Amino acid sequence: MEQSRAPSKQMIRLGVVVWVSFLWAAIATMLFFATFDPEELSQLATFPMTLDRTSGYSIGFLLFWVLLMLNGWIVTWLLQSGKPSGDALPAAEGERHE
Repeated sequence: MEQSRAPSKQMIRLGVVVWVSFLWAAIATMLFFATFDPEELSQLATFPMTLDRTSGYSIGFLLFWVLLMLNGWIVTWLLQSGKPSGDALPAAEGERHE
């Protein structure tokens, strides 16, 4: 019989970062493209580009998702590297460590 293993902390962190960045990328895409039209943005590009609306929305969403995933990984890395070790924690008032 196969035993199920609990997911590691890294896998849980990966799932949280990917899911949260996905949701925020969807919100950022809606807000950005409520203001800017992808077809007009493609005409303003400094290099020749033809882009329909659906492609523009897709590229915009993927760019937002990648940027927000990178942001999430940096935040989790900073939170993890900034944790003090258990020995470095100051004792609470009235508490003695002997």
